[in-house]
Amino acid sequence: MTTENEDKPVGTDNPTGKKKITSDPDMDSSGEKPIEGYKILGGNLLVFAIYTLIALSTGGDGGVAALGIAGFQFVICTVLAIASKRAVWFLSGVLVLIIGFGTCVSTFSLGSMH
Repeated sequence: MTTENEDKPVGTDNPTGKKKITSDPDMDSSGEKPIEGYKILGGNLLVFAIYTLIALSTGGDGGVAALGIAGFQFVICTVLAIASKRAVWFLSGVLVLIIGFGTCVSTFSLGSMH
């Protein structure tokens, strides 16, 4: 005796083609695990931290250079957000830009104290 599930070919559980809503707490509404977004954000912040430390260690106006590079990184993240249709790229670019602006401002205020 065969049951109804045995006769179905593999992969035809959803004949409408729409994404299934799962009860998996690790999944978001798009069906992707949020950990991928954290990897993108973490990678962008790591790259930002590396070039900011290099720019600030050279002395002078390193904060301004870091802000300029952060602006360039924001443009790259925006292009990647459009190309991949994922908002996490744009949002991580905005965060890098905000932190870069704060770094630039703090460099000026700390620089005037000396």
